[in-house]
Amino acid sequence: MAASYSTANPPVRVSGSISGPNIWIYHDADIDADVDEADYFSDGDALGMKIGDMLFHYEVAGTPLKATFFFVSGVTAGGAATVIAGTVTV
Repeated sequence: MAASYSTANPPVRVSGSISGPNIWIYHDADIDADVDEADYFSDGDALGMKIGDMLFHYEVAGTPLKATFFFVSGVTAGGAATVIAGTVTV
């Protein structure tokens, strides 16, 4: 069973603007596969998440600590946000 997002520990917007993409930081014990679930951020719209925003997820359970970045791929009006794992091409 997938872990459940707690609105008591929301992601924090650390950079961005109303018209451009935002950057978010989120830390919890959930694994990436849970964060990647559809509508994981149940209050994503209320937080101001937008399609194309970047989210850094720090998985704080286990050793070593793990950081993964995601992109917001969907936001339901008045509802949830969905993220997908990002890739880097150099």
